[in-house]
Amino acid sequence: MSGRLPDGFGDLVASVAGVERVTVVSAGIGDLVASRNPAGIPMDGPPDGFAFPLEVFAVDGDGYASFLGPDEAGIIASLGPHEVVLGATSAAVRGLGVDGVLGFRTGDGATVEVRVAAVLPDVTVGGAEVMTVAGDAIAPGRLTPRYALVAGDVTKGVLRAGLASGLGEDSPFQVLAEGETPIFRHADAVRPQSWIKLRFGEFAYRDGEGRRIEIDPAWVEDNIVEVVVPLLGRFKCHRDFAELLDGVMRSLVEIGATDVVDGDAFFGCWNPRWISDRRGLSRHAWGVAADINLGNATDGGPGSPVNPLLLEAMEEAGTTSGHTWVEPDAGHFEWYRDR
Repeated sequence: MSGRLPDGFGDLVASVAGVERVTVVSAGIGDLVASRNPAGIPMDGPPDGFAFPLEVFAVDGDGYASFLGPDEAGIIASLGPHEVVLGATSAAVRGLGVDGVLGFRTGDGATVEVRVAAVLPDVTVGGAEVMTVAGDAIAPGRLTPRYALVAGDVTKGVLRAGLASGLGEDSPFQVLAEGETPIFRHADAVRPQSWIKLRFGEFAYRDGEGRRIEIDPAWVEDNIVEVVVPLLGRFKCHRDFAELLDGVMRSLVEIGATDVVDGDAFFGCWNPRWISDRRGLSRHAWGVAADINLGNATDGGPGSPVNPLLLEAMEEAGTTSGHTWVEPDAGHFEWYRDR
């Protein structure tokens, strides 16, 4: 579901006939302020007053382990409150492995340290940067229930009907079966934050006013550029994503499809901010998302965010479109893969 799962969601799922196991995964952002390798040597650290934003998944150890193979299950089930698991991509970004130490800011200047107990494949940990059984210890007040894993002798149809009955028809949700998604997690239509970092770099941040954040100026100088792109005009963006957008717009101009894009409905690319409810950081914070034809009619015509020529060109360039989401965001395009 978009946003958060409602209270009691796990019990609702468990009440559906045929469901045998269910576990709910919570997620949010933890502030990493220090790390060191097993030899005690400090690794990367943010500038004073800043932190690295890490996507943290909090799980019930035994419940989550019941969905894994025996070796991985044993690791998750035995995690202690001051131990974490890193996803493989997260470990690559950090340059850190087993017995490394992460220090998270917990408020009022306090820091809590946790040991890396294992590095597991991204698919095992839902693409999380950090998985823990004690989420409030490293991301206090920031975690919300985001998705559930379900197993049993139950079809998608029966599960959907049971959830719709309990949630109400006005609560959009999605049920995916094994093989229908490359990775089980919330927001599986976009890449996990760890993948964005590996491709476009990791920044340190601190809170600004409202939903705004302030990003380490050194990262901004190295990665964010001001460009002028046909059909879109002048704006700031990650240098690599700016090249992607420039290529798409030039291709539309070359085939005479200039009416596909409404320049007055382009709302930019780089926008360092939280997602609306501060669950996580917008891909706009990296400058790897663009809002094109945003707010225009979704009739597929000229200037529409779901115009077939626009969708095809953007998809071929390596983006995904928000019009496909559980709660559609037509006109939002963000990086998904390199061509």
